[in-house]
Amino acid sequence: MKTIIVPTDYSDNAWYATEYAAHVAQKTNAGIILFHAVDLPLITTEVPVDIPSLDELNRHHMIRLEEIKTQLMNKYHIQVTCKLSLGAVAEVLTRYFKEAKADLIIMGLRGTNPVGKLLMGSVTSTLLKRGDLPILVIPRDFSYKNIKHIMLASDFDSSCSLSPLRDMAEAFGAQVEVLRLPQPMPAGHSPERTASYIDFENQLSGVKLEYTYLYGEDIQRGIDQSVCESHSDLLVMIPRKYSFFERMFDKNNITKMAFHTKTPLLALPAEK
Repeated sequence: MKTIIVPTDYSDNAWYATEYAAHVAQKTNAGIILFHAVDLPLITTEVPVDIPSLDELNRHHMIRLEEIKTQLMNKYHIQVTCKLSLGAVAEVLTRYFKEAKADLIIMGLRGTNPVGKLLMGSVTSTLLKRGDLPILVIPRDFSYKNIKHIMLASDFDSSCSLSPLRDMAEAFGAQVEVLRLPQPMPAGHSPERTASYIDFENQLSGVKLEYTYLYGEDIQRGIDQSVCESHSDLLVMIPRKYSFFERMFDKNNITKMAFHTKTPLLALPAEK
């Protein structure tokens, strides 16, 4: 892992996510890009409104980003740069993620910036529903703790890049518990022989793995219970549109889980 993008609206919850990202960067030797997007308001009234110029906004936000950068560099001794963009947050963040060839986005939920009227939770929700970027979501008021146990819920229905998971598991020396969600297979086939499963094991070669099967109709409740019982420090899921467990792995449902879970959730995009 080389580059982690951390969007911020300067809220407390954004700071919790920033500190979490700093710990991950420290462990993985990655650099952090502090990201903020200025979404200019649309003026629809004829009454004169005193709004700052674009140059004034840029100076204001760059000063704030530089302050956070200094804090992180002094405390964690990591590489930090700042990026200020103009436009709707989700759109410019998606575009910049690709331009920067970043590996991961780490962001918080329900952060509120009174100046920019930016609701970080809505941005996170939008990105999770799109399901095309690797995003690590930090719950509200969550304080960092070392990652020792990772829970991966998967039905091995499609392949995806597991690089962020592998890099974090290796860097922290964490155990990965694979919560397998069984699905019907053609006669004479087993889950171990699927191409997706083979790809999964190849990508996580060298990572400490253990397997647990989850049965029952209420999959979300089963995942919650497994995370709680195993004291998992990170939950990993793969949003996808079509699969045997479409209702559970639907992007909207994973978004809902991100908003109610008390455990950081890493959503990895499935290959299209």
